[in-house]
Amino acid sequence: KANHEFKNQLMVIRGYAQMNSPKLIEYLDSVIKDSKKTHSSYLISQLNKFPAGGIKGLLYYKLSTMDDENIKHELNVESGVKIRLDTLGTETYKNITKILGVLFDNAIDACKKSKEKKIIIDVVKKTNSVTFSIYNTYKGKIDMDKIGTGFTTKGFGHGYGLRLVKDIVENSNIFEIENSLEDEYYVTKLTIKTKNRQIKKKK
Repeated sequence: KANHEFKNQLMVIRGYAQMNSPKLIEYLDSVIKDSKKTHSSYLISQLNKFPAGGIKGLLYYKLSTMDDENIKHELNVESGVKIRLDTLGTETYKNITKILGVLFDNAIDACKKSKEKKIIIDVVKKTNSVTFSIYNTYKGKIDMDKIGTGFTTKGFGHGYGLRLVKDIVENSNIFEIENSLEDEYYVTKLTIKTKNRQIKKKK
């Protein structure tokens, strides 16, 4: 449907261009505005796959920050994530937002310095877990041997966020964090162990 509509819009633009019409710029601005609305609608549909509350609000805020920093971003959330996260307690949910807050901030800071400036967020569920994968572009070289030790490339006075994450993970048995390099992306994966919600069968 989107492809069909896009072709129609191109035909209208072509017609205006042939006429050398002053309406061409006005029409192009309208098409660009509509495309932004479509992108926004898609993000909202992805955010609605989270339970109401902290994670959804945090993601919305961080995506807005990425827009302000001219960082291209994608958010892909698998169906069923909401059901998995709904099984978690309040304290666990609060710790998830703390961890994600730090991970998103680090991804944004690293991404701002890169040439490509892109962040991809994938959220998938398994039978007893949910995994947030954050892909961000970066500048320079990264020593993977130092990652996970509280090391930061930001300089003196930083790294407290990473230590906070480390403390939460070490004092819990439901969080796992993995770091890796994939192509041009630095990847952080946060896996949260969840309960398998059983659907009661009607008698």
